[in-house]
Amino acid sequence: MGNASSKAARKFPTKPSWAGARTDIPSEASKRASEFKSPAIEQDAMDPHFLANLSKVGPVKVPYASTAFRPSFDPIQNALKIRQKSEEQASQYTPTRNKLLVADLGDFLDLRKQHKTSSDIQALLSKYNVDPQILSRVVKYVNTPSIGETITSRKVTADGEQMILMKAAWIDPR
Repeated sequence: MGNASSKAARKFPTKPSWAGARTDIPSEASKRASEFKSPAIEQDAMDPHFLANLSKVGPVKVPYASTAFRPSFDPIQNALKIRQKSEEQASQYTPTRNKLLVADLGDFLDLRKQHKTSSDIQALLSKYNVDPQILSRVVKYVNTPSIGETITSRKVTADGEQMILMKAAWIDPR
């Protein structure tokens, strides 16, 4: 009794029931609204249920049409504000002790290689606002790329440009 094979097969319709159905629209219903009351409007005004439903809905609130549309989030204005804020922060940059930007650290380490005397290094430390103890800890592990003195290969390209390949070297200024 409960087997699917004992039940009659169901057939579903191939077309929807409303396919091809059309309703005739009365000519008065297709007319646009007018400023004057027609007899149909007068007849609707006499219907108490219609009036009760209209009073529940209340008057139509139309926003003032000439008000300019101002979105609360304008992506272009937001991007300009963020850029302006970033530029203000960058112009007010004051270096803190023992903290450098990456580009400044690279410049600092390159200049350190050029300065040999302790007075030059002290002037460099004061310029970049870095303690000597911090410098000694950093230079154990961080350095900037330096070029070795031996040339590995030279090539001339088809354009006539010369390409020189050199090995990098760890230069430890002392």
